[in-house]
Amino acid sequence: MKKFIVNIIFSVTLITISQFFIIRYIMYNYYSDEILQQIADSLNYVPNPDIINDYNSHNYPEDYPYINNKHHKNTPIIFRETCPDITKPRVKFSIEKFEKIKEREFQKAKKEFIVDILAELTPYDVDKCLIRVGQRYDGGYLILNHELDKVEVVYTYGVNDDTMFERQFTDKYNSKMWLYDFSIKGVPYHPNFNFVKEGVSGSPDKKKLLDTVENHLTKNLHFGKRKILKLDVEGAEYDSIETMKESILLEFDQVIMEIHNVTDNLKRFKLLLDKLNKYFYIYHVHANNFSYTVKSENFRLPRVLEVGWIKKSLINSTDVYFSNKVLPLYLDAPNNSTDKDIKLDYWPFKYEDV
Repeated sequence: MKKFIVNIIFSVTLITISQFFIIRYIMYNYYSDEILQQIADSLNYVPNPDIINDYNSHNYPEDYPYINNKHHKNTPIIFRETCPDITKPRVKFSIEKFEKIKEREFQKAKKEFIVDILAELTPYDVDKCLIRVGQRYDGGYLILNHELDKVEVVYTYGVNDDTMFERQFTDKYNSKMWLYDFSIKGVPYHPNFNFVKEGVSGSPDKKKLLDTVENHLTKNLHFGKRKILKLDVEGAEYDSIETMKESILLEFDQVIMEIHNVTDNLKRFKLLLDKLNKYFYIYHVHANNFSYTVKSENFRLPRVLEVGWIKKSLINSTDVYFSNKVLPLYLDAPNNSTDKDIKLDYWPFKYEDV
């Protein structure tokens, strides 16, 4: 009798444990994004200030809203915000202040060209919050949470095998996604995805499967629609932006770009910044730690940068401040998850008053 009872208890325990793992597997592998969203919302996640300020370790809290499983590997399932810190002193942007800062930096090393380049990388607070979209590590970006619900189309160049950014954005805002990449055969199905097996360049080349942003807008009849441009094209960004008409650039509300080989292309890099900064404010900069930082005299410049811009006409000019944030932010993450993020705790990324 005793043996029988022990067997019963063992069987019930085994069944209970089996049910737990079966339910866990089904939940993590087959729940819809809506259900996963509800689960995340129920966490009521509040960032730990100790973690937020630990920019070197990136030891994320255990309840950080990411799920690790077969179909949702390292996937952020809800959009988190980081906002300007209005409790700290802030300095409003002005050309006079901007030029004074440049002069101060020039006096340090007498390298006018480098100072001009770095000054153009100054990030600004525009009294709007940032949200993270995409993968936890490489492929995730911080974008400005401003009128995103009005964005009708997102143009994304350089997809590779990662469509997490596009899927999350369209699931939240129902925007149409136009994805371009000549190096892959296709992308996972989504009703709002439109994939084109082409890359982007400064001029059309049918043999190389390349075309311009202007031609893509023309073919798709997207002039006049609210749009975002996202570029990660391994150096093709230089040709694409250099040859792009300003009227085409102004078609986009925001530009999110990974800029490659910066220190090998300083003149072209400056031209790219000059062109974009004429009509856009930089709202965020993140260094890609798959590459490294080049040091010269008193200056440091990462070779690969992720930069976000917002069109100036969408922002009240009286709400523009020199950023008082310390980069990287807690919502940033290293592109290379096995290494530390690159700190940008110096000018121009960190504001120092004059």
